[in-house]
Amino acid sequence: MQLVGQVITEILHWAPQQVFVDGVGVGGGVVDRLRQQGYRVVDVSAGTRAMQADRYANLRAEMWGRMREWLRTRGRIPNDQRLIDDLVSPLYSYDASNRVQLEKKADMKKRGLPSPDSGDALAMTFAFPVPERPALGHPAPFGSVANRGRVRVKTGNRRIERRKRLAERLGT
Repeated sequence: MQLVGQVITEILHWAPQQVFVDGVGVGGGVVDRLRQQGYRVVDVSAGTRAMQADRYANLRAEMWGRMREWLRTRGRIPNDQRLIDDLVSPLYSYDASNRVQLEKKADMKKRGLPSPDSGDALAMTFAFPVPERPALGHPAPFGSVANRGRVRVKTGNRRIERRKRLAERLGT
């Protein structure tokens, strides 16, 4: 699976605290294969019940709501026009229970808009709470590699841990 290889490359490069994968459709096989390879991933189904079910119609609306709050308070994103377009494309409304619901992708298509894949990918990182890493000195700018290597993230995969230790000893 080529996609799994790309995901592993990103995991090794960024050393995230948590990896969320949309487990519906093609993503189900990706989740299974990553787990077979020893990676800890969270299978997310955006259509399931929200954790704040009194406020959001489903998990997708909740993820986008959390992302919105993060962007308003402290979030930074790259100057990527595709991502920016994706973030402003979906409309929202309220259901009969006064909960926030995000516009369906089929409805966006009717309006002539593409699926907000990049926006959904960013929103997926807000699927479930992840503890923040402790700050090390001054925060590095977005996309910077200044802090890489200072925070050790255990993957649970011995082969990867050995590679990381070897890379640290070699200074790469």
